Amino acid sequence: MDIAKSFFGNRPHEGYSGKEDFNELGKLNIEEGNSHLCGGRVENYFGKITPSSPKEDSNLNLPFLGSLAQHKSSALANYATESQHVETAVSDDEADLAGLGEISEGISIMSDGLTPSPGGPFSALTPSMWPQDILSKLCQQPEDPNSQPEYRFDEFGFRVEEEDGPEQSSNKLLGIPFVEDPQHRLQWVAHLEFSHNKEVCDLTWDKVDVRLPRTEKLRSMVHAGIPHSLRPQMWLRLSGGLQKKLSSEMSYKDIVKMSSNDALMTSKQIEKDLLRTMPGNACFSHLTSTGIPRLRRVLRGLAWLYPDIGYCQGTGMIAASLLLLMEEEDAFWMMSTIVEDLLPASYYSSTLIGIQADQRVLRTLIASYLPDVDHALKEHDIELSLITLHWFLTLFASVVHMKILLRIWDLFFFDGSLVLFQTTLGMLKIKEPDLKVLENSAQIFNALSDIPGDVEDVECLFEVSFSIASSLNDMVIETHRRRHLAYLMADQGALVGNPEAAPNLPKQHLSRNKQDRSTDLASPPGYNPSAGQNYTEVTKESDPNHLIIKKSWELALGPLKQVPMNLFIMYMAGNSISIFPIMMVGMLIVRPVKALFTMQTTFKMIEGSHAIGQKFVYFLGNVASVALALYKCHSMGLLPSHSSDWLAFVEPQARVEFSGGGLTLI
Repeated sequence: MDIAKSFFGNRPHEGYSGKEDFNELGKLNIEEGNSHLCGGRVENYFGKITPSSPKEDSNLNLPFLGSLAQHKSSALANYATESQHVETAVSDDEADLAGLGEISEGISIMSDGLTPSPGGPFSALTPSMWPQDILSKLCQQPEDPNSQPEYRFDEFGFRVEEEDGPEQSSNKLLGIPFVEDPQHRLQWVAHLEFSHNKEVCDLTWDKVDVRLPRTEKLRSMVHAGIPHSLRPQMWLRLSGGLQKKLSSEMSYKDIVKMSSNDALMTSKQIEKDLLRTMPGNACFSHLTSTGIPRLRRVLRGLAWLYPDIGYCQGTGMIAASLLLLMEEEDAFWMMSTIVEDLLPASYYSSTLIGIQADQRVLRTLIASYLPDVDHALKEHDIELSLITLHWFLTLFASVVHMKILLRIWDLFFFDGSLVLFQTTLGMLKIKEPDLKVLENSAQIFNALSDIPGDVEDVECLFEVSFSIASSLNDMVIETHRRRHLAYLMADQGALVGNPEAAPNLPKQHLSRNKQDRSTDLASPPGYNPSAGQNYTEVTKESDPNHLIIKKSWELALGPLKQVPMNLFIMYMAGNSISIFPIMMVGMLIVRPVKALFTMQTTFKMIEGSHAIGQKFVYFLGNVASVALALYKCHSMGLLPSHSSDWLAFVEPQARVEFSGGGLTLI
């Protein structure tokens, strides 16, 4: 029990009672400071790196999670030895980099580059994302002691604005250093060790299950927060991203290769948004920043792998946030899991019908769980989806502080989209007293928009969220989703895009693009390329850009193809003034006029000369339909086209009503 007290406080940690369990601590070999073996060196979580013998970790393929059971005095002795090695290593590097000037406090120089200190700028990023150019500027001691750096950056690389106001108005989150609690990490390591390590040996990530089983113990630990150093691997195992990565028929390298075509329309859209995704972060602020090439490849890969979705701006913010914390390939498979498993299939579709349904579900839940908020929204006629749609679209990545986002995502990757509703309800509940006293719609709208940015205590947020929505579960959410999705489909006529085409219903599962493996085979001896004359045509037919153009031409020619049928219908309807001919004429006028007003949106995926020709044909077809309808009105005597319609002394024109053959052709 003394070992337990030394690592878990004055009482045994919950769930680890019993002498037998604590005897299991002898399996582990953790030194104080949470050091772990990685790449032939002992890397302390807090940034100190010392050379070590390659023999110590030559059998490890993945980073060592840590150890628990060495006695504290032994750990302190080892830590003191490490500190001596660190000082020697740093002094050697300083001698090599004497021309760099004095090192600023908070930056360490290692053989493989500059390393941020715990709680300092960029310290929470994955090491491959550290911007060495900015770190080198920060580590140079300025000549003027009163001078201030051009910008300040937080642990995640976001630029921090200087606060000149009083202390009471400063952001509470900025004053709390983001440093991992060693005791918290050891509790997680112990749980993984007791749950997954079947042998008496060091625990490595390859011995942990690819998909962690859902237990109440794990749920309570996730709700308390995942240690930051374990987040990348834990998120992969909680969400199913690692399982998807290992079971995929195509590797990420193959997907990047297949999606590297700059001529695709999605590639052009992605390129426009790269610098707009996270401009306040040093890793994504310039084209030369460390994160821009990674973000480009991840978004292109997603757009290629899921052609039903293509590219959606909301995915860029999520991908950029993941890239700050994990390597590129892992971030891609996490995005794949989010799009394919954790969210409905139509969430990021071109119509956003899935997220529209979720906004209606949210309004239903607010009416049930927050009646006062619902009353305020109805009284002031506020459309909440104008505010919350972006929250759901980016999974809160664009609206809350990164420290809050990490805790929300811990729960999201464990419980799925249910967390989005629970968190939103909690935020609204916290703001409920303020909403009651506000007097006009503008004040309420602004207060609702500011809710995520005002969240500073994530524990309070979770406590409120789970207390008011304790009965909320996946079954309730799914029931509401199906109902509101049916309403949306009815409102939109169950048609998306071309009204004459087959109904484009929301899909329950996304379809993946597949690699044509035959193109990777070498040509056999004596192969004649001319024998495959149709190969170019087949390739062209499978090109997404060509398919878009082909589909757009079908849409552009649709109104012209309807003209003969409309002529026949009007002829058979007769020219008598009755309900059927009038309704038919009204439909023939309203639909083309509406189509003309939305023509830019209809052909937004097409650029260049093709767009001009298609728009002209589409315009011509709709104008022809309007002209035909107006001529029908004239033949029915509904238009003031005769002089008797304007002059009282002119005798009205005699007209004959027909029950059929309603077009007067003379």
